[in-house]
Formats: sequence, structure tokens, C-alpha cells
Amino acid sequence: MIKPIPLSLLIHKVIYEEYAERSGWGETYLPPVTLENVLVQPVSNINRSNTAEEKRYKAILFFDMTHSKPLVKFKERSKVTFEGEVMYVQKVNTLYALSTTPHHIEVELV
Repeated sequence: MIKPIPLSLLIHKVIYEEYAERSGWGETYLPPVTLENVLVQPVSNINRSNTAEEKRYKAILFFDMTHSKPLVKFKERSKVTFEGEVMYVQKVNTLYALSTTPHHIEVELV
């Protein structure tokens, strides 16, 4: 079994607002939840073409299944606020690390 992500690396807190639905008045979200013991790692992932430069995502949120709290069901289009910056969940990757139970979740943020 692979050890959890060390608690000493999970140095951040974020506010997570799960996407609820789109209505005639815009996007709606569930009440905010503070996630503790997570890691937000900024990334530079730029796609260049002849016509445009597109930044795919700003950061990856690491949520460890042992140390990060509380457990939430990450959902695309949800909001994550980190150090005052609002980002949105683009993709959720659950990693199992040689086990049948999840080891950690990597959330791509735009």
C-alpha cells in the first residue's frame, strides 16, 4: 500500500462551491465548504497554435483521501476559491495508486 500524501505538503485551504445547475438567472451553487489540508499547485500549461494561445488550466488541487477534509464529491463547473482567486473545476481525476480504494483526487482548475 502506498502511503498518503504527507500532511506537511497539504498546506492550503480552499473554499469549494459545488455546481448545482444553470437556470434562467445564471449558474447556481450549493453553500460553500472549506476544504483543509489540500495542496494547490499552479501550473503553466499553454497550448500554442498559429492563430491563438490558449491556457488550458491554472492549477491542480490535490485532495488526499486520508488527510484532506471534509470529503466532497468534486463536480465539473464547481467553484474553487484559493487566496481570493476564483477558479472552476474543469476535470476530476481519481487516482488509485495500486489499490482498489482511491489514494487521492487531482482536480484541474481553470
